[in-house]
Amino acid sequence: MQESPAQGLDCSGFVRYVYAKAAGILLPRVSSQISRQGVAVSPTDLHPGDLVFFNTTRGTATHVGIYVGENQFIHAPKKGAFVRVESMKSAYWTARYY
Repeated sequence: MQESPAQGLDCSGFVRYVYAKAAGILLPRVSSQISRQGVAVSPTDLHPGDLVFFNTTRGTATHVGIYVGENQFIHAPKKGAFVRVESMKSAYWTARYY
């Protein structure tokens, strides 16, 4: 598990860390479990701070990021990669949006 900045963060570890530090909200450890918290909203109703989920080859809601506005989200792409902001309008993420 990648749960702290010192260890490195995977996608759900990053989201969990940010929500705990910024809002005092403790989320489940796995992105598919996180996806079952809260209420689903349509892409047109997203607001900064909302979570966005994607289906990768590993299954449903297997990747999570934080929406930052203007069709952008911040996420930890994978172990060993830098946290980054990406467009939800890119072909890769559009095809995988959950």
